[in-house]
Amino acid sequence: MPVAGGVGGLRSGVLALATVGCCLVLAVCGWLAVAVVPAGLVAGAAWRRTAPARRGHAYEAALPAVVDDMARSIRAGANLALAVADAGAQATGADGPAADAAKVARRVAAGTPINDAFRSWAEERPLDGVRLLTAAVGAAHQSGGPLLVALDAAASAQRAALAAREAARTTTTQARTSAACLAVLPVLVTTGAAAVDPSVAAFVRTPAGASCVGVGAVLDALGIWVMVRLERAVMP
Repeated sequence: MPVAGGVGGLRSGVLALATVGCCLVLAVCGWLAVAVVPAGLVAGAAWRRTAPARRGHAYEAALPAVVDDMARSIRAGANLALAVADAGAQATGADGPAADAAKVARRVAAGTPINDAFRSWAEERPLDGVRLLTAAVGAAHQSGGPLLVALDAAASAQRAALAAREAARTTTTQARTSAACLAVLPVLVTTGAAAVDPSVAAFVRTPAGASCVGVGAVLDALGIWVMVRLERAVMP
Protein backbone atom coordinates (compact mmCIF):
# COMPACT_ATOMS: atom_id res chain seq x y z
CA MET A 1 0.00 0.00 0.00
CA PRO A 2 1.60 3.31 -1.06
CA VAL A 3 1.37 5.33 2.12
CA ALA A 4 4.77 6.87 2.15
CA GLY A 5 3.47 9.99 0.47
CA GLY A 6 1.35 11.93 2.93
CA VAL A 7 2.96 15.16 3.99
CA GLY A 8 6.15 14.15 2.19
CA GLY A 9 4.21 14.00 -1.10
CA LEU A 10 3.78 17.76 -1.30
CA ARG A 11 7.33 18.37 -0.17
CA SER A 12 8.84 15.91 -2.63
CA GLY A 13 6.95 17.39 -5.59
CA VAL A 14 7.71 20.98 -4.65
CA LEU A 15 11.37 20.30 -3.89
CA ALA A 16 11.90 18.35 -7.09
CA LEU A 17 10.36 21.11 -9.19
CA ALA A 18 12.24 23.75 -7.20
CA THR A 19 15.51 21.98 -8.03
CA VAL A 20 14.64 22.10 -11.73
CA GLY A 21 13.79 25.78 -11.35
CA CYS A 22 17.12 26.49 -9.68
CA CYS A 23 18.96 24.79 -12.54
CA LEU A 24 17.04 26.89 -15.07
CA VAL A 25 17.79 30.08 -13.18
CA LEU A 26 21.43 29.08 -13.06
CA ALA A 27 21.49 28.69 -16.84
CA VAL A 28 19.60 31.94 -17.56
CA CYS A 29 20.64 34.36 -14.87
CA GLY A 30 24.31 33.62 -14.42
CA TRP A 31 25.62 35.19 -11.24
CA LEU A 32 22.11 35.31 -9.74
CA ALA A 33 22.61 31.63 -9.04
CA VAL A 34 24.79 32.72 -6.12
CA ALA A 35 21.53 33.72 -4.42
CA VAL A 36 19.49 30.79 -5.74
CA VAL A 37 21.83 27.86 -5.15
CA PRO A 38 21.62 28.21 -1.35
CA ALA A 39 17.85 27.91 -1.69
CA GLY A 40 18.37 24.63 -3.50
CA LEU A 41 20.67 23.46 -0.72
CA VAL A 42 18.02 24.34 1.85
CA ALA A 43 15.44 22.42 -0.19
CA GLY A 44 17.73 19.39 -0.25
CA ALA A 45 18.20 19.62 3.51
CA ALA A 46 14.43 19.76 3.98
CA TRP A 47 14.05 16.69 1.76
CA ARG A 48 16.58 14.79 3.84
CA ARG A 49 14.81 15.88 7.00
CA THR A 50 11.60 14.21 5.83
CA ALA A 51 13.39 10.93 5.05
CA PRO A 52 12.78 9.38 8.51
CA ALA A 53 9.04 10.01 8.20
CA ARG A 54 8.96 8.39 4.75
CA ARG A 55 10.87 5.38 6.03
CA GLY A 56 8.53 5.14 8.99
CA HIS A 57 5.47 5.08 6.72
CA ALA A 58 7.04 2.33 4.59
CA TYR A 59 7.95 0.36 7.72
CA GLU A 60 4.40 0.53 9.09
CA ALA A 61 2.99 -0.46 5.71
CA ALA A 62 5.02 -3.69 5.85
CA LEU A 63 4.34 -4.45 9.51
CA PRO A 64 0.85 -6.06 9.22
CA ALA A 65 2.23 -8.78 6.94
CA VAL A 66 4.83 -9.65 9.58
CA VAL A 67 2.12 -9.82 12.25
CA ASP A 68 0.14 -12.09 9.92
CA ASP A 69 3.18 -14.38 9.69
CA MET A 70 3.28 -14.59 13.48
CA ALA A 71 -0.44 -15.35 13.66
CA ARG A 72 -0.07 -18.04 10.99
CA SER A 73 2.60 -19.80 13.04
CA ILE A 74 0.45 -19.54 16.18
CA ARG A 75 -2.42 -21.19 14.31
CA ALA A 76 -0.05 -24.00 13.32
CA GLY A 77 0.70 -24.67 16.98
CA ALA A 78 3.86 -22.64 17.55
CA ASN A 79 4.45 -20.56 20.65
CA LEU A 80 5.13 -16.83 20.40
CA ALA A 81 8.92 -17.15 20.42
CA LEU A 82 8.85 -19.59 17.52
CA ALA A 83 6.24 -17.50 15.71
CA VAL A 84 8.47 -14.44 15.94
CA ALA A 85 11.43 -16.47 14.68
CA ASP A 86 9.34 -17.73 11.75
CA ALA A 87 8.33 -14.16 10.87
CA GLY A 88 11.95 -13.03 11.12
CA ALA A 89 13.01 -15.79 8.77
CA GLN A 90 11.07 -14.00 6.02
CA ALA A 91 13.40 -10.98 6.19
CA THR A 92 14.95 -10.06 2.85
CA GLY A 93 17.24 -7.33 4.13
CA ALA A 94 18.86 -5.82 7.20
CA ASP A 95 16.04 -3.34 7.76
CA GLY A 96 12.28 -3.58 8.07
CA PRO A 97 9.79 -5.27 10.40
CA ALA A 98 10.80 -8.82 9.48
CA ALA A 99 14.45 -8.04 10.22
CA ASP A 100 13.41 -6.56 13.57
CA ALA A 101 11.33 -9.67 14.31
CA ALA A 102 14.46 -11.73 13.71
CA LYS A 103 16.31 -9.46 16.16
CA VAL A 104 13.58 -10.08 18.75
CA ALA A 105 13.91 -13.83 18.19
CA ARG A 106 17.68 -13.67 18.71
CA ARG A 107 17.22 -11.78 21.97
CA VAL A 108 14.70 -14.33 23.21
CA ALA A 109 17.06 -17.16 22.25
CA ALA A 110 19.78 -15.41 24.27
CA GLY A 111 17.58 -15.47 27.37
CA THR A 112 15.73 -12.14 27.25
CA PRO A 113 12.08 -12.43 28.38
CA ILE A 114 9.87 -12.09 25.33
CA ASN A 115 7.92 -9.14 26.74
CA ASP A 116 11.20 -7.28 27.31
CA ALA A 117 12.33 -8.14 23.78
CA PHE A 118 9.14 -6.66 22.36
CA ARG A 119 9.52 -3.56 24.54
CA SER A 120 13.04 -3.11 23.20
CA TRP A 121 11.62 -3.34 19.67
CA ALA A 122 9.13 -0.58 20.49
CA GLU A 123 11.89 1.59 21.97
CA GLU A 124 14.11 1.16 18.92
CA ARG A 125 11.19 1.73 16.52
CA PRO A 126 8.97 4.36 18.16
CA LEU A 127 6.14 3.87 15.65
CA ASP A 128 2.45 3.50 16.38
CA GLY A 129 2.22 0.07 14.77
CA VAL A 130 5.10 -1.37 16.79
CA ARG A 131 3.74 0.13 20.01
CA LEU A 132 0.34 -1.39 19.26
CA LEU A 133 1.85 -4.81 18.61
CA THR A 134 3.91 -4.64 21.81
CA ALA A 135 0.86 -3.61 23.84
CA ALA A 136 -1.23 -6.43 22.34
CA VAL A 137 1.41 -9.05 23.09
CA GLY A 138 1.96 -7.72 26.60
CA ALA A 139 -1.77 -7.62 27.38
CA ALA A 140 -2.24 -11.19 26.15
CA HIS A 141 0.64 -12.42 28.29
CA GLN A 142 -0.41 -10.58 31.43
CA SER A 143 -4.10 -11.46 31.21
CA GLY A 144 -3.64 -14.96 29.84
CA GLY A 145 -5.90 -14.05 26.93
CA PRO A 146 -5.71 -15.70 23.52
CA LEU A 147 -2.56 -14.50 21.78
CA LEU A 148 -3.95 -15.21 18.34
CA VAL A 149 -6.87 -12.85 18.91
CA ALA A 150 -4.45 -10.15 20.08
CA LEU A 151 -2.26 -10.52 16.99
CA ASP A 152 -5.22 -10.49 14.62
CA ALA A 153 -6.60 -7.39 16.34
CA ALA A 154 -3.22 -5.64 16.12
CA ALA A 155 -2.90 -6.41 12.39
CA SER A 156 -6.47 -5.23 11.74
CA ALA A 157 -5.91 -1.99 13.65
CA GLN A 158 -2.67 -1.34 11.77
CA ARG A 159 -4.38 -1.88 8.42
CA ALA A 160 -7.24 0.42 9.44
CA ALA A 161 -4.76 3.17 10.32
CA LEU A 162 -2.95 2.71 7.00
CA ALA A 163 -6.23 2.80 5.10
CA ALA A 164 -7.25 6.02 6.86
CA ARG A 165 -3.90 7.62 6.00
CA GLU A 166 -4.19 6.52 2.38
CA ALA A 167 -7.78 7.81 2.17
CA ALA A 168 -6.68 11.19 3.49
CA ARG A 169 -3.78 11.27 1.05
CA THR A 170 -6.06 10.40 -1.87
CA THR A 171 -8.67 12.95 -0.83
CA THR A 172 -6.08 15.73 -0.73
CA THR A 173 -4.31 14.77 -3.97
CA GLN A 174 -5.86 17.58 -6.02
CA ALA A 175 -5.18 20.17 -3.33
CA ARG A 176 -1.57 19.03 -2.95
CA THR A 177 -1.02 19.08 -6.70
CA SER A 178 -2.45 22.59 -6.96
CA ALA A 179 -0.31 23.73 -4.04
CA ALA A 180 2.84 22.31 -5.63
CA CYS A 181 2.07 24.02 -8.94
CA LEU A 182 1.40 27.35 -7.25
CA ALA A 183 4.62 27.07 -5.27
CA VAL A 184 6.79 26.43 -8.33
CA LEU A 185 4.95 28.68 -10.78
CA PRO A 186 6.81 31.88 -9.76
CA VAL A 187 10.17 30.21 -10.38
CA LEU A 188 9.11 28.90 -13.78
CA VAL A 189 7.52 32.20 -14.85
CA THR A 190 10.58 34.21 -13.81
CA THR A 191 12.95 31.82 -15.52
CA GLY A 192 10.83 31.67 -18.68
CA ALA A 193 10.51 35.44 -18.89
CA ALA A 194 14.25 35.87 -18.45
CA ALA A 195 14.89 33.29 -21.16
CA VAL A 196 12.68 34.94 -23.81
CA ASP A 197 13.07 38.63 -22.91
CA PRO A 198 16.64 40.01 -22.67
CA SER A 199 15.40 43.04 -20.70
CA VAL A 200 14.02 40.77 -17.97
CA ALA A 201 17.28 38.80 -17.92
CA ALA A 202 19.21 42.06 -17.62
CA PHE A 203 16.96 43.28 -14.82
CA VAL A 204 17.32 40.17 -12.69
CA ARG A 205 21.08 40.57 -12.92
CA THR A 206 20.89 43.97 -11.24
CA PRO A 207 20.90 44.40 -7.46
CA ALA A 208 17.27 45.55 -7.59
CA GLY A 209 16.26 42.54 -9.66
CA ALA A 210 18.16 40.17 -7.42
CA SER A 211 16.43 41.71 -4.42
CA CYS A 212 13.03 41.18 -6.01
CA VAL A 213 13.84 37.57 -6.78
CA GLY A 214 15.18 37.06 -3.25
CA VAL A 215 12.08 38.52 -1.61
CA GLY A 216 9.88 36.45 -3.92
CA ALA A 217 11.81 33.31 -3.03
CA VAL A 218 11.35 33.99 0.68
CA LEU A 219 7.62 34.55 0.26
CA ASP A 220 7.32 31.43 -1.89
CA ALA A 221 9.16 29.40 0.75
CA LEU A 222 6.81 30.81 3.39
CA GLY A 223 3.84 29.75 1.29
CA ILE A 224 5.24 26.23 0.95
CA TRP A 225 5.72 26.06 4.72
CA VAL A 226 2.12 27.15 5.33
CA MET A 227 0.80 24.58 2.85
CA VAL A 228 2.83 21.80 4.46
CA ARG A 229 1.51 22.80 7.88
CA LEU A 230 -2.07 22.79 6.59
CA GLU A 231 -1.59 19.37 5.00
CA ARG A 232 -0.04 17.98 8.17
CA ALA A 233 -3.08 19.14 10.14
CA VAL A 234 -5.47 17.02 8.07
CA MET A 235 -3.30 13.91 7.63
CA PRO A 236 -3.87 11.10 10.17
